[in-house]
Amino acid sequence: MLEELDLFVQKEKMERSEVIMEATQEFLKRKKAREVRVEMERGYIEMAKINFAIACECTHAESEAENRNIEILGG
Repeated sequence: MLEELDLFVQKEKMERSEVIMEATQEFLKRKKAREVRVEMERGYIEMAKINFAIACECTHAESEAENRNIEILGG
């Protein structure tokens, strides 16, 4: 792998440390993006559970409101 790196830096007229630094920065950027994505997925899953619980709690009130509207509108 070092031989391949040395050929690359020679061809691109770069320093080995420069390539390693760029690769490390890219690696860390992608790692952080993956971590954020996982955390967001976790948050969405948790919020889905909370939203479902709230919706279930409100079903009775929604049904009551619908029945009242039907009474008022003469349906």
